[in-house]
Amino acid sequence: MQYLTDHDLTGERGCILSDCGFYRLRLWREWDKTLPTLTAMLLNPSNASHLVTDPTDTRIYARAVSMGFGRYEIVNLYPLRATDPDELLTHPDPLGPMRGGITADGAILDAMSAASMVICGWGSHPAAAGRAASAMSLIQMTGMRNKLYHLGLNKDGSPKHPLYIAASTRAKPFEFQA
Repeated sequence: MQYLTDHDLTGERGCILSDCGFYRLRLWREWDKTLPTLTAMLLNPSNASHLVTDPTDTRIYARAVSMGFGRYEIVNLYPLRATDPDELLTHPDPLGPMRGGITADGAILDAMSAASMVICGWGSHPAAAGRAASAMSLIQMTGMRNKLYHLGLNKDGSPKHPLYIAASTRAKPFEFQA
């Protein structure tokens, strides 16, 4: 695993990538260590890294600042880096290698344990439902379900992706329906 960080005047930027670079397990930005952490749990990562931002990364940063957080992390149900989530349906291993001491589930639980709030936003993609149920079962066992929030629900009950939600929308507790 590659633990990549960069520091500038605004703070720390980092990510954990697989050695091959095809999987991103965690992405974070920290600007004030004295404030709590917000985590976003999404479907799968794009190409954002410790040096590269994308629209989702930018939107979550703005939300975290406006909500009084000093750090945010992004984790995903699937760590496969893909700009088209349909790749999750055809890729032979969308959960990635289990080498290097960290798995997709481990990354989710680690980020959740450090967070005050976890905004769920994996959407209603066909790859999401089964994997979300598996992750929620694990989260239920850890007793961290009370940290789960959403910014809106799709017709199927899945949490909407934060990129498409107005900045003024307030987070509500997420009650996952298995």
